[in-house]
Amino acid sequence: MRDRARVLRAIALGAAAAVLAVAVQADAAVTFGAAADYPVGDAPRSLATGDLDGDGAPDLVTADSDASSVSVLLGSGSGVFGARTAYPAGSVPFGVATGEFGGDGRLDVVATDAAGNTLGLLAGDGAGALAAPTPFMAGATPAGVATGDFDGDGDLDAATANFSGANVSVLHGDGAGGFAPAVGYEVGFQPIAIVAADLDGDDDLDLAVANQLTANVSTLLNDGSGTFARPVLAYPAGFTPSALAAGDFDGDGATDLAVVNTAFSRLSILSGEGDGAFAAPVEYEPGAAPAGVASADFDGDGDLDLAVSLQLPDDSAVVILENDGTGAFTLSPTSHPVAAGAGAIVARDLNGDRRPDVAVAGQAANAVSVLLNSGQPAISVTPASLDFGSVAVGQPSASRTVTVTNPAGNAALHVDALELIGAAAGDFAVAAEDCTGAPLLVGDGCTIELRATPTASGARAATLQLAEDAPGEPATVALAIAGVASDPPARPGAASAGPATPAGPPPSARSRLLLSDVSGSPYCLAQAGRRRAGAARDITISYTLSHAAQMTFALQRRARPPAPIRTVCPRRPTGGRALPVAYVDVTTGQLLAPAAKARAAAVAGRPVSVTVAASAGHNSFPLSRLLAGRRPRPGSYRVLLSGRRADGERSRRAAVKFPVLR
Repeated sequence: MRDRARVLRAIALGAAAAVLAVAVQADAAVTFGAAADYPVGDAPRSLATGDLDGDGAPDLVTADSDASSVSVLLGSGSGVFGARTAYPAGSVPFGVATGEFGGDGRLDVVATDAAGNTLGLLAGDGAGALAAPTPFMAGATPAGVATGDFDGDGDLDAATANFSGANVSVLHGDGAGGFAPAVGYEVGFQPIAIVAADLDGDDDLDLAVANQLTANVSTLLNDGSGTFARPVLAYPAGFTPSALAAGDFDGDGATDLAVVNTAFSRLSILSGEGDGAFAAPVEYEPGAAPAGVASADFDGDGDLDLAVSLQLPDDSAVVILENDGTGAFTLSPTSHPVAAGAGAIVARDLNGDRRPDVAVAGQAANAVSVLLNSGQPAISVTPASLDFGSVAVGQPSASRTVTVTNPAGNAALHVDALELIGAAAGDFAVAAEDCTGAPLLVGDGCTIELRATPTASGARAATLQLAEDAPGEPATVALAIAGVASDPPARPGAASAGPATPAGPPPSARSRLLLSDVSGSPYCLAQAGRRRAGAARDITISYTLSHAAQMTFALQRRARPPAPIRTVCPRRPTGGRALPVAYVDVTTGQLLAPAAKARAAAVAGRPVSVTVAASAGHNSFPLSRLLAGRRPRPGSYRVLLSGRRADGERSRRAAVKFPVLR
């Protein structure tokens, strides 16, 4: 008990709060339902999510410092959680994370023990239960913990921020539930929080650490082998930074950082330059005593917003800072009360409605508060009906277009399916559409192209029904066509009536040029010259346009290659999803047959761009158009794509990243 009190007093040093006013607020609020509180152990210092019982629903895990345990709350999938189950986790568990460390497909838990100077691995049984912790030496007073595949071997690793040691310990996982001895890296004084993210654009996980006493953030850049560069870089982040989150807040393809400063009641945004460096911080005032921060698109507009926990004992709350798309934030006008002593916070879809929710640990109340996102999308479908006119039986009509928009909601709209129903449903068909398969962000739209072929004469009718998640009845479009019996063959010399004119007005153009559904093949690139031959096919970048436009594709090299460069394409990235072990010839852009290894020569290359004409709807662009005749040097690359319509309207810019190996 004496050790626990000493450790927690040291970590809490300098956490006094100051109340500051906020001058700017967002016009519309991100909305949540009332908080539901779930008891956990005493003093929950950190919080993590993961599917521990394999039912597809996220569960919650807390590190309860004063109870010497971790608490597991199993989720139902509806946003409701079961009663706490406690598992021993050392003397003073402080940081907690989930991940598959044993290679058995079951999610495990790691927790730092701030008194025992260890990282404990609690193996999961796949049904939600945890084994007794196996301790591994970390550093002096380990606090925060981050996980990821730092060395690219497909096994999950861990890193701890060691509060009393002024360093970070990296523990490389062996894939069987064990760790190699910790490797230490010096950072600032009193490091308390840590995140893993790609800070320099080379597709390796780097580390960012919040240092309370030195009032800054340290970054450790990974060389690709799980070794981190020395010396570390440090960036000012206000007095006593206590938590941080990583994400691309300004949409430029580079990782940014959000850091909360409890003592001065500030939130600092450090914009990433893409090469591991950060600009000077921009400060915001979220409210009194911010203690935790998490990022997600809470309002459905495609930009990462921030959820910040405010830790005042008698007035704990969560506030949302909405992103305007450029990385500038405004405070949502509504605060959301939560359990006392709000600290660690996570953002995730907890009830399966595809909208990010929030869970926050109440350190004073010994509870976790769950806030379910109550935002709703809106839907507008125009026109409400389509009349294809009179068409000869068995002949196709001209195509007609339906436009679907999410005009004024505060959540993304999901169109899951399109269904034709009614007596003459077989006379109508969806010729093309870009509404299903990707969320429709607030203010964006999509199109559905329909054609009709009457199978009988007379009036024919059906209904297009959209399976979507806006409130109310499903959106529908009434469809009609009149079948006309075919004329008998014309007598020789008879005059022709000429081609029929399609009935109805032409589809109206929308004012915005929308670029969506951008994706690229997730393959490592390597020179084919030293590989065994194999069948090749071109790989592509795919995308969808709302209108015909000129598309520009620019190839950029974003970072120097790590050293040493690994020669094997990772089979499983951080998220745990398997990637095919396949490679691409960097000269031709052709996808080659799978192989165990590939090497590429370090030869010169230069940035290049290509502009092509693209039509409305789904499109693809072959990578060979950018790579033909060029051999990019090893490193991290991205393809930036953007569209410009004939009237000058520009789309948003998107990026597809890939590495080139030696």
